[in-house]
Amino acid sequence: MLGEAREKQRYVSATVWTTPYLPRECAGPTLLLGPQQTPRVLPVSDTAAFPSSSSPSSASDALAGARRIVVLRLDNAGDVILAGPTIRALRLAYPDAHLTLLASPVGADAAELLPWVDEVVPWRTVWQDANGSLAFDPGRETAAIERLRSLRADAAIILTSFSQTPFAAGYACYLAGIPVRVGHEESFGGGVLSHPIDGPAPIHQAERNLHLLRGIGVPTGDARLEAYVSDEAHAAVARLLASLSEDEAPVVVAPGASCAARRYDPASFARATAAIGAGTGRPIVVIGTAKERPLAAPIVAAVPDAVDLVGRTSLAEAAAVIARAGLVLANDSLAMHLADAFDRPVVVTFAGTDREAEWAPRRTRHIVLVRPTPCAPCRLFDCPLEGHPCMAIDPRRVVDAASLLLGAERRSSVRPSLDGAAWPPIPPGRARPTSSPRPEQTEVMTK
Repeated sequence: MLGEAREKQRYVSATVWTTPYLPRECAGPTLLLGPQQTPRVLPVSDTAAFPSSSSPSSASDALAGARRIVVLRLDNAGDVILAGPTIRALRLAYPDAHLTLLASPVGADAAELLPWVDEVVPWRTVWQDANGSLAFDPGRETAAIERLRSLRADAAIILTSFSQTPFAAGYACYLAGIPVRVGHEESFGGGVLSHPIDGPAPIHQAERNLHLLRGIGVPTGDARLEAYVSDEAHAAVARLLASLSEDEAPVVVAPGASCAARRYDPASFARATAAIGAGTGRPIVVIGTAKERPLAAPIVAAVPDAVDLVGRTSLAEAAAVIARAGLVLANDSLAMHLADAFDRPVVVTFAGTDREAEWAPRRTRHIVLVRPTPCAPCRLFDCPLEGHPCMAIDPRRVVDAASLLLGAERRSSVRPSLDGAAWPPIPPGRARPTSSPRPEQTEVMTK
C-alpha cells in the first residue's frame, strides 16, 4: 500500500541525493544528512509530474445540482494554499456555484491568493484548539452553527490532514442542515458524513484533498499549487524593493514556521544566508511576521545589506516577494508552499515532525534537507530533546543546496508536459482580487 502511494508521488527536480539511510517513506528529491552521500542528476521527465484524473470515477456526482458549496480547511495558511487545487477543481466542475471557504482566522488571510473562492468565513473551532486557549462556552459554538446554517449550503467538503478527524466538522455541518457532507472516513463516524470516502488516501496533502472529489465522481485535473497576487500587492512590493534592480532576482529567506519544532536554528540560518549572499552576489530579502522578528534578527545582523521586510508586509505582499525570488530558503511552512505555487526554486530545512512526502514541494525545483532521527515523525509542536537533533543541519549543506539549484537554473529550465483537464479560467470579477471584498472576512465565527 505504501509502495502504491509512493508511486503516485512523483517529483520534478534537477538533483537528488542518495544515501543508505533513506527512509522507506521518503519520496522526491531529498538530501539526507549522513555518510556515503552520492549526488546524481535526474533527467527531466517527459511524463506528467502529478497524478491526474480528468474523468469522473464510477461514483455518481454527489454535488450535481449543488448551488452553494462550502469547503472547510480550518488549519494554517499553508494548508489553505494546499487546498487550492481542490477549490480550483470545484470551480471548473461547477462554474456557477457559490464557493465559500471556511478557514481559521490565520488561514482566511491566505484565501486572498485563491481567486476561485467567492466568500471566506473565518472560524476558530474548538476541535482545532491545539493549546486549549478557547474558553468553555457552548453558546459560542451554538452561534457558530447558526452562522454556518445561514450560508444555506447544499454541500460541504471537509478537508483534513491524516491526523485530523472530519467528524467534528461533519457534525457541525449536520446540525447546520447541510445535506451532503464529504470527508475521509479512516475510523468509525456513524452517519455524520453523508459521503464517507474510504482510503487509502494519497500521501501528499494536496492529493489527499483531491481524493475526496474523486471519491464522489468530480473530475479533478492535476494537483499543482497555484496562487495569485493582486496588482496592488505587487506594486507595494515594488516600492519596498525599490533599491533592487528589476533584473535582480533576490534570495528570499523565510525563517518562520507555524511551530517551534519546524524552525531551523536562526544562527545557522544566518550563517548559511551570509555565505549564499557572499558567494552569489544576489541581494538578500528577509520576510516574516512581526512575531518572527527574533528568528530574523540574526539573519539581518549577519547580512547588513539585506532588505528587512519582517513585519512590514501583508500575507499577500509576502507572497509577491516570493514570486520575485531567484531562490527561497524556508522551513516546512507557508513560504515553502508559496515557492511551489509560484514555481520558484526552494531549499527547505525540513524538520522531523512530519514526513516530507506529505508536504514537500512537487512542482518547482527544490531540495529538501532532512536529518533522519529515530523519533521522526514525532508530530510535536515543540521538540523535547536537547539540540533539536532533526534540525541540526550543517549550514554548509544549505549553501551547497542553494548552489545546486542556482547552478541548475539554466539546465532545468525545460518543464515536463503536464497532462490532465484544462485549468479553469479565472472567472470575471475573481481575477487577482485587489483586497478582500468579503465582509465575512472580519466576522470571525468565534470570539
